[in-house]
Order: sequence, then C-alpha cells, then structure tokens
Amino acid sequence: MANKKGFPTTLDSLTYIDSAEGMARRVLSDLQKSGLSKEELAAAYQVGLERGGFQYPNLIRLGSLLQEIKSLSVSVKAK
Repeated sequence: MANKKGFPTTLDSLTYIDSAEGMARRVLSDLQKSGLSKEELAAAYQVGLERGGFQYPNLIRLGSLLQEIKSLSVSVKAK
C-alpha cells in the first residue's frame, strides 16, 4: 500500500503513533519508577476510578489493536 506520493504507507504516516510511543515510554517509566507492584498499581487504578478518574478505554483499545497488527504483520508482506 502506497501513499499519494508513491511511498509505502507506515503507521507514523497515518497518525501520531511516534508521539504516542514517546508518551507511552514516559508513562511506563513513571509507573516502573513508582516501585509499586502490579497489585498496588491495580489498587491505585481502582482508587482513581472511585474518585472519578479515567478508565483509559482508548489506551486499552490501542494496545490491543497494536498487538493484533503486530501479530498479523508476521504473515503480511509489505507492499
């Protein structure tokens, strides 16, 4: 699949995926530096929800979509 200029289409040519990668790296780093266990992070997530925080459905959907794309990319050749 090529874009209008004839170059192969990439995810970063379609959207802000590189910026999202940078933000995800920062969030993951911050969570790791917190020193909390996964169970403690789960509790912190729940407290956030109880206080009106986000459920992060778009981040969860994005993670699932990227995982699916990555899995499919093994069997799909770039065109």
